[in-house]
Amino acid sequence: MRTTLDLTPEAYHLAKAVARERKQSMGAVVSEFIVKPAEEERTGPIIYGTSKAGFPTFHVVGAKPITTEQVKAMMEEMQDEEDARYRECKP
Repeated sequence: MRTTLDLTPEAYHLAKAVARERKQSMGAVVSEFIVKPAEEERTGPIIYGTSKAGFPTFHVVGAKPITTEQVKAMMEEMQDEEDARYRECKP
């Protein structure tokens, strides 16, 4: 995404030097300078938008994505527990 930023001279020269050393664009360096500390400080999820089904999509720092297989396994486990409770209550 293109945008214009007003940087202090110190920030500009630092970003330019790091970009040159890493052979990256200044935009990539400035983005990293902003995102990395913000993610480290953040404790809650960052909401990105919604899925096709209308569910919110978000990123939680340090958390791994939940797969469809994990959801199916958890649903089966919950169904097994519910079935066991039903059998206990049945005369």
